[in-house]
Amino acid sequence: MNLIDASAARTGLASVMRHAPIALGAAAIYALAYALESFTAFRLAAGEAPLWHWLGAMVIGFMATVPALAAFTRIGLGQPARLAAGGDERRVLGVMALIWVLLFTVLGTAGLAVMFMFTALAVINVDVNAEPPGGLVDIYALFGTGEWVVAVVLLAVFTGFSLWLVARLAVSVPATLHSGRVRVLSIWPASSKRWIQIALTLLLAAAPGAAILVLLNAAAHEMSGVWPGASHLGAETGSLLMVTVLGAVHGALKLTLVIAPGAAALGALYIKLPSDSPLPG
Repeated sequence: MNLIDASAARTGLASVMRHAPIALGAAAIYALAYALESFTAFRLAAGEAPLWHWLGAMVIGFMATVPALAAFTRIGLGQPARLAAGGDERRVLGVMALIWVLLFTVLGTAGLAVMFMFTALAVINVDVNAEPPGGLVDIYALFGTGEWVVAVVLLAVFTGFSLWLVARLAVSVPATLHSGRVRVLSIWPASSKRWIQIALTLLLAAAPGAAILVLLNAAAHEMSGVWPGASHLGAETGSLLMVTVLGAVHGALKLTLVIAPGAAALGALYIKLPSDSPLPG
C-alpha cells in the first residue's frame, strides 16, 4: 500500500478545472456565508453584537459547504456531477453534523487534557511559597528545556491522534453518497489500515490551495490590516465593509482551492479501498 494515492490527489486537483461551473456556483454560495461569518465576527470583536449572531453565522457557513462537499465527492466517486440540494445533501449534512459532534467531543476532551498537562509542566519549577502573580501568567515562560521536550511530544501525539480520527471519520462522506444512506460508525472498519494514506492524500490534494490561500491572506493583511479568515483580528484597524468583502473572497477561494479538491480526492480514494472492506454493493 502506498502512503499517498497520487492519482486520487490529482483527481481532486483537476476536478475544479474540469467542473468550473459547479465550482463557481458552490464558491458563490460559500462566499456569501463566509462574508456573514466575517461580518458577525468583526462586530463581536468590536463589542457591537452578541455571541449568538456569530454562532448562527457559523452554522450557516457549515451548511453552505454541504452542496460543494456532495458535488465534488460525487465527482471523485465517478457519479454524475451536479450542484444540488436534495437527498444526498441532507444525508451529507447529517453525516457532517455527527462528525463534528464526535470531533468536538473527543478532540475537545483530549485538548483539555493536553492543556492540563501543560499547566502541570509549568508549575513543576514554581516555588509554592512565592507570592502569587497579580495578573495573567504566561505558562510557557515557565518552561525549561525538559518541559519543552515533553510539551513537543504531547503536541505531536495530539496532532497524530487528531489526524487519525479525522481520517477515519472522513470516509463517512463518500460512503454515505455511495450507499445512499448515512454511514458513520458502520464504515469505520474500512479505514482501519488506510488512515495514513487517507490523511496524506487529503493533505496533498489540499496543500497547494492552502498555501496559495495563506499567501493571499498575508498579502491582504499587509495591505489592509485585516486577515481574512480571522476577521476579528482586524477589529481595531479594518472597516466592516473591508472585512466583509475580504471574507467573501476568502470563502470563495477556500472552497475552490481547498474544500473541493479535498472532497473529490476523498471520493476517488474511497472507491479504491480493498474489496474486503464493507463497501455497499
